[in-house]
Amino acid sequence: MTRIPIPAQIMSAVRCAVLAELGNAAADIEQSSVGCNMENRPEDYGALLEEFDTVRALLDAVGWSDAEGAIDVERHRRPLLSALENWLRNDRYFVADPATSPASREETEREIDGIEGFLSATGLNGGQ
Repeated sequence: MTRIPIPAQIMSAVRCAVLAELGNAAADIEQSSVGCNMENRPEDYGALLEEFDTVRALLDAVGWSDAEGAIDVERHRRPLLSALENWLRNDRYFVADPATSPASREETEREIDGIEGFLSATGLNGGQ
């Protein structure tokens, strides 16, 4: 087990990213439930439920405190990287929007820098 620290400065953003990823996994389950005769194909839910459980386990590891924490990177690498990459994509879009206030843009740019620094420092960037 290899544990990596998540700095307190980005813990809230990491948790928000994981919660958004959990919402996406739940939405995928919900979307699949509207198909015709899904009750006759329970095997189609297996991968969706597994993904939800994987992200939920990551949320459990991240926890609810804004203090520095550590997670098992071997176990949580893929969902953590996916959550943070999606979060960064949304943050960059928000920063590029001309309607974003200067104060919000500055705060979001600090968040982007913190997450990118974390990914670089831990070797998670580049999908390693």
